[in-house]
Amino acid sequence: MRDVHAITDAHGLLSKITDSTFIICFQTVHNFFVYVRGVISKLQGSSLDIVEGYKMIGAVKQIIDETRKNEQEFDLVYSNASDMAVKAGLDELKMPRRCARQTHRNNVPASSDKEYFKRAIYLPYLDELIQQLDMRFGQEAVSVVRALSILPFRVHLISEEMEKDVYDYYNTDMPSPETFRQEMRLWKSFLGKSTGQTRVNNINLN
Repeated sequence: MRDVHAITDAHGLLSKITDSTFIICFQTVHNFFVYVRGVISKLQGSSLDIVEGYKMIGAVKQIIDETRKNEQEFDLVYSNASDMAVKAGLDELKMPRRCARQTHRNNVPASSDKEYFKRAIYLPYLDELIQQLDMRFGQEAVSVVRALSILPFRVHLISEEMEKDVYDYYNTDMPSPETFRQEMRLWKSFLGKSTGQTRVNNINLN
């Protein structure tokens, strides 16, 4: 005996994943996930990877912001979505039917299906992505994470810009901020000559 509920659910799922709106959403997210995938892996890794990940955030935000203004980028997304629609058995991508009053879907004005999907899905997604990156990885968060750069296994790689950033953010919490620059030079000189676990084992300079 066939499971009626399973058949109904399967038909419902098939209807959703072969819908034009779903296909555009899928291709939009897929196109931009590549930009953040590398950052995600680093932010979930060791302290060393986290520092590198935060350094990449600025570049990612800039690329996404520039991409939003690039008309050809959406053309590529729409082309890929159109190819996917054909494979899903659709003749072409079609925007949802609109009416005067709409509460459950975007009712943005558009002269074509392509323009509709750009204004209703593509641009709002990019705006939200940029906003979330700004909220979660603003300058204050970057400054906090940069303190990881003064850990023993990392300190010999710290740049003057990052050193100044750490000082500007944390100097009021330092017992002797006036000696920070000299201590950093000492740590970088000492730990720069060490390798691997030696940097961790030999952190006592007294």
